[in-house]
Parts: sequence; C-alpha cells; structure tokens
Amino acid sequence: SIFMLKNSVQKLSDIIYTVTPDYIAKLLQPNDICRVIHEVKDSTNQNCVLALISSKKYSLQNAILILRYGRLLYFNQLRIDEVIPITNNFKINLEPGDLNFNFTTTLNGPTHKWEIRTSSTKQRQIIVDELSKAHHLACTTSPSLKWLLPYVDQNSKFYSSILSSSSEEASEQPDDSTEYTSVTFSDLKGEWIRKQMKQRESEYTQMRDFRIVVCTWNVGSQHPSDTWDLSSWLFSQSFDDPRPIDVFQICLQEVDMRVETFFRSDKRIVWEDLISTTLNKTLPVRFKLVSSRQLMGLVELIYVREDEAEKVSQVETAVVECGLLGMVGNKGAVATSLSFTSTTSTLCLLNSHLAPFPSNLLRRNQDFSQISRTISFKTPNRELSLFDHDVIIWAGDLNYHIDLPEEVVLDKIAAQDWVGLVQQDQLTRMRREKKAFEGFEEGDIRFAPTYKYKLETDWYDSTPEKKRTPGYTDRILYFTNKDFHWRILSYRRSEIAYSDHRPVSADFVFELKEIIPEKQKKHYHEVIRKLDELENQWRPSFNLSSSALEFPEVYFGLPYSESISIENIGQTPLQYQFIPKPNFNNVVCKKWLLIKPLAGVLLPGETEKITFTINIDKRTAPSLNTKKDTLDEIVILHVEGGKDCFISVNGKYQPSCFGSTIDQLLSEDPNSRLIPFQISFLCETVRRNLEMEGLFIERGDPDLATHIRQLLDQHDHLLLSQPLGPEFTLPAADTLLLLLGSLASPIIPAKLYDGIMNTITVEDCKNVMLQLPPNNLNMFIYLLRFLREVLQCSNFNGVTIDQLALTFSNVLMPFTSGVTTNQAQVSRRQDFPLKRVEFLVQLLNSPVDLFPGVVLSSNEE
Repeated sequence: SIFMLKNSVQKLSDIIYTVTPDYIAKLLQPNDICRVIHEVKDSTNQNCVLALISSKKYSLQNAILILRYGRLLYFNQLRIDEVIPITNNFKINLEPGDLNFNFTTTLNGPTHKWEIRTSSTKQRQIIVDELSKAHHLACTTSPSLKWLLPYVDQNSKFYSSILSSSSEEASEQPDDSTEYTSVTFSDLKGEWIRKQMKQRESEYTQMRDFRIVVCTWNVGSQHPSDTWDLSSWLFSQSFDDPRPIDVFQICLQEVDMRVETFFRSDKRIVWEDLISTTLNKTLPVRFKLVSSRQLMGLVELIYVREDEAEKVSQVETAVVECGLLGMVGNKGAVATSLSFTSTTSTLCLLNSHLAPFPSNLLRRNQDFSQISRTISFKTPNRELSLFDHDVIIWAGDLNYHIDLPEEVVLDKIAAQDWVGLVQQDQLTRMRREKKAFEGFEEGDIRFAPTYKYKLETDWYDSTPEKKRTPGYTDRILYFTNKDFHWRILSYRRSEIAYSDHRPVSADFVFELKEIIPEKQKKHYHEVIRKLDELENQWRPSFNLSSSALEFPEVYFGLPYSESISIENIGQTPLQYQFIPKPNFNNVVCKKWLLIKPLAGVLLPGETEKITFTINIDKRTAPSLNTKKDTLDEIVILHVEGGKDCFISVNGKYQPSCFGSTIDQLLSEDPNSRLIPFQISFLCETVRRNLEMEGLFIERGDPDLATHIRQLLDQHDHLLLSQPLGPEFTLPAADTLLLLLGSLASPIIPAKLYDGIMNTITVEDCKNVMLQLPPNNLNMFIYLLRFLREVLQCSNFNGVTIDQLALTFSNVLMPFTSGVTTNQAQVSRRQDFPLKRVEFLVQLLNSPVDLFPGVVLSSNEE
C-alpha cells in the first residue's frame, strides 16, 4: 500500500499545491511571522513558494523567502532556497503579458533579479501589492538584517552581506529586546486605548444589517463534478429578501480522507472552483474568496461580496486538531476571524467535525471544550480567543445523534414529528443541561435527520455492518454578545444526494456596529488626552493578594491552577509584566509553569486575576522523574515605575512512568520481565477488543484515560492484574501512544535515522533494527507483533496499515524540524516524515515474522 501511496503522490505533480502560513511557520524563528504566501513558478517553470515574512522583533522589517519542494511533493518537504531582504533598493518590474513579473535588489554588491510566473492576473496583482507595501515600509526606516541570519547558508547570494551587516549591528548597539515576551509597555498602552474605545462604542457607532449565509455538508470523500448543481444548497427561498448578502461561509467535511492528505491535498481547489463558479454565475453581484483553509478533510471557504471585500481589514485563520492524541487532524476545527474597516464588530466563522458514534457523547462535548478553549487568532494588534468575537457561527458535522431506537426514529420521520425528534436529540439535551455549546442558539429544526443515507437515494442506510440510526449530525449554531440582535431568515436541508449526509444551510441577519468616522475620531482624541493626564499624576501603587503559591500533589498530564490578584490602589495607570531572572536565559519561568496574563495595564481601582498553571508533560517529566528538577520556582513581577515583587511557586510532583526511559521502566518491574508491565498491560487491554470500531483512529474517553494513567503510576501490580472492561479499550490505546511518545529516549533513537533513510528492502529494515539496544529491540519486536494483530481485525476496527504506520511512526521515531542551514540536515528533515511511515509499513507488510524464536510474553509462547 505504501507503493500505491507513492504513485498517488507522483501522479499529482502537475497540480497547484496549497500551502498555508502555518506550514511556513514551522520553519520560522519564534519572533517572525509569515504574512503572505503564494505558490508560483520560477523562470525555469519549476514549482516554488513565495512567502513574505516579517520580524516582530525588528519592527517594519520584511523579507521574501523562496521555498522549494523536496524529493516527494508535500508540505513537510518545503525547504528554504533563498532569502531576499526587502530594502530601499528593492524594485518590482511588471513584464509584458498578464502573468509574469520580476523584482531586483542590490545589497552591498551586484544587482540580483528573480522572475516569477503566477497562475492568474489576480494572483500577480495580490503579490505585487503586498511586496510594494513592504518596500514602502523599508523606505521609511533603517534596514536591519540580523534577524535573517538563521535563514541563510553559504550558498545564498546575500550570505556575506547579511553576515557582515549583522556583525556591524551587534558592534554598534546592544540588543535590548528579550525573548521572554513580545509585549512592551507601548503595546499595553495600545491595549488600554482599545478597551477604552470599546467602552465608548455606542457613542460613535450605529447598527446596520449584515447578512451571512452558512452552508455545511459532509461530502463523504466524494469528488465533485462541474455538472453538480449545488444551487438548492447555496440558495434558499430567503434569497427573495431585499437585503444583500454580505458573506457566504462554506463548511465542508470529509473532503479527502486519504492518508496522504496528512501531507497535502488537491481536492480543496476543485471545491473552490465549483462553488466560486456557482455563486458568481447565479447571483447578480460577484463574490470574492477571502479565506480558504483546510485541516485534512475539513475545508472552510469564506466569500465576501465584492464591494464589501475591499473593507475587510483582518482575515486570520486557525485550526485545532482533535484527532488521535492531537497528532492526526481527522477530527477538529478550522476557523476564520473576520473584521471590516466599516464596523467595530468581529466575526468568527468556524467549521468542525466532532467525534463519531452515538455512544461517544462525552468525547464530542470534550471536543467542543477543547476547540473553544484553545483556538486563537494572532492578529497584528493582539491575540483573539473564540469568545473575544462579537458574533460566532459554529457549523459542521457535529455528530450528535438521537437517543431513540431506530424504528421509533423512522416512525417519527414518517409522521414528520420534528419536535419529537429534536426533544431526544443529544445536542439539544447537552445545550439544555449546559454541558456543551452553552450560550449558543440554533434555528428551529423543521426537517428530517440529515444522516445516514444510501448514496444517491432517499433511503436511510440500514446495512447491518454499518447500520446507523438517522440523526441530526449536521448543524449550524450561533453565539452573539448580549447587545447584538439577529434574525434567522431560513434554516433548512437540501436534497442533494451525492453523499451519505444531506447538506444544511442557514440564512442570518445580524445587526453589527457600523463606525461613524467623525465621532470615532473625536472619542479617540479624548481617550488619548485622558491617558496623558493620568500618566502625569502619581507613581503606581498596588496590592498583591499573595506572594506564595502552594500546589497539592501534581500528577503527569493533569493541569493544576492557582490564582492571585493584583489591585491598582494608586491614582495612575499601572503597567506590569513578568520578567526573567538574571542569568536565566531570557525566560520568565520553567517550562512546567504557565502564567497568564504575562503583562497588563490596570486603571486606578481595577483588579486583575493572574493564573499560575502547573502542567507536567513529556517535555518536563524526564527531569522531574530523575529529580534533576523540582516543582520550585520564583518569578519576578515588574511594575513600571514601581517596585519588583517576587512570587514563589511550589508543588510536590508524583513520579510517573510517563517521561521515563525503557531501562527505568524495566528496573522498576519486580517480576524482571522483558517488556515493561505498563506496556504489556495497555496492549493486553486493547487485545481483548481488537475488533472495536475506531481503534487507533478515534480518541477514547479522556476521563477513563486519566484513570488508566493513575493506575499505572500507582505501581499496584495486584490492581493492574484485574482486567478492565471494553469501555477502556480506546482510552488504553490513547494511553499506549502517550506513554510511547513521552519516553525520555525514543524506542528508535535518532542515530538510526540515517540508516532508515537508506533502507530499500525489508531485510534492510530488519538490519537497522538489529542495531537497537537489547531492551529497545525487545520493545520494538513486541509492538510490531501487536500491531499485526490489530491489522488482522481491520475489517472490524476500520484501521488501515497506512493509518497505523502514520500514527505509530510519530511516537516510535519522533523527529523535530528545527531551523538549520546544514544542507544534509535540511534534506533529511524534509524526507524523513514520510520515509519513517514507509519503513514501518514495510515491516508490517512482511509475510513472515522477521524475528522468529524471540518470545517476549506468555501469549507469544
């Protein structure tokens, strides 16, 4: 199957690749961001990526990265080919024709030229506009090239210029900025001004209608055809309403569920073309695609009416992966944060696919909690969480089912008893009980359940092996701040039958706050005057509720939080932030401690809560297990113009098998087995239910997984000798991956990666494994046999060899992609993620046991 995977990737060599800033971000330094990214061709017609990056540390500095694909074509293989600083000598030239342009630059030497070929006049114009803005900024400030040094190697045309420039900068002036935080007091003043303006919004805004059409569909991996008619889904009867549509939010699930989608996918482009064509052929006004984001099978497209598109001031996207241990994005969310220059309101448009199966209710609730808690958008001014937005629309395949027997559901469908079905709907109950989607609203459901149908029929699927009770899995919900009003013009399903889901759409009108520019300017100047007056009065004075935090017993994987409060008792704004201790490598605190917020501004009389969270994970557990580190820390709270405060944080860590080495686990086993009892216990728990659907694909109940972790860390062998029930199967699978991934030293160490890269045959793979230390080799053989047992039940559990190899290669052979200029290391970094999957697939596909005669446990005798 790995050869099929190779062929499928090679056949896609002429397709335009879809790369997002998140993939480029993995190659960037912490203080640098990717602002613009486009897939283009060079003068030799070779595919490459043009990215515009900026430095947050060196304000107004920009550069172009030219990136190229490696041996196989997928995201993880992108490598930096050239770095081009944008200085005042940078020049753009438009060539004859519609698609090409070139740019030149001079930097302490000859002029260099790059030719770029774009795919459309629209793409060319976008790139040229952004590069022109960057050049304009470069002309207003003295250039700094020091920040580009990590990206260049000796083959770069600008290596010597950047190196010498960096040396000159270092000798001329010290670098006063620190890495512990990008927040400065000027940033905090800006945040205070923003809050003050927010409080005055009603005085310089007026309400206006804003119409959004939301469409969601689980397309079941069906490949769209240009003959498909999507009008009944995209356009409802409410289109007769005279108010113009401002935004279309298109949410697709299961666009492409192939394993290679983990690396790249082309289907999103096909959907973009089909939907763009449908919208602009049918409606009297044109719509512009302003955002397109994908997470494996999830795709979200945002279209804005063309005359409104020029008013879009901010478009940011984010993803949250809720797949197996967060390693695979087969479930999760993609979201877009949208704001306009004409309004103070912010929109968050979110598309999600939550955990499947009717019995997995708790997992769906936890997916909602994880997404809503962790999703964030890094705008130029500040970071926005989900509920920082004024309007949130949450759509997708939420997978909530109806808690009724199938025959009862079918009877109610025949009687069109929609109220009776909705009353027994899991999502309706969870909202009512405030266990998920609290505060969200939904339109009245007056249509039949949207899942599960036989393809291209009007019949629900009653196939015995895949029997599903019909359910309202496809939903659209919304959330607004209390001072916003809304109306639902329609909420309905469409009868397009290409998938086993029916599409759903909703038509909303929200009242957003439109800015009155003259009044906004007046209030802004008043706020600035108020800040100046306050700053010129008195020195800051404050109270801390406590300067010592004592935590209870702390366990691996369980976050513990304690809070203190800081109160401004003075008569001037108080500006605070946590700063590093002297000689502490420019970090505020140890890695196991999280402080939020790290900085803030308080007006006289205001109080703010500061939360300290201890979370032990695979990064920090090894040093705590070996007592090289302890849960003791002192952090410094600095107040601008005032005194520094020292806050102590203490806790007692309970040693864990997570974050240990294989040798440590074996040394703690009183029975002197060849395999650590924690590993064998987890594998035996899974073995009892190898046919369970979703094994090593879907996540289990996290509360049960926590229970298993506590059992393992209690070292109670008598308790662990008692078998766990079937409900523990998926949590045990999760825990096995977590334990393997948290080992202080991986089962296959990095020194063998070069050997893995050179393997061709199964015998090559075996020879590399024979170089493992004895305990590591025993573990690998044991796990290899276990995975073969899992695959023998693939007809029932649904896992494929590619999925299993992808998941386990990540924990058996972890690989960190850091920025490096060593070309050999760059090549290995680009090729290794897929090669390790190939390596494991070859071993699993071997028709014979590669290590006969090796007996590692009683069930192998």
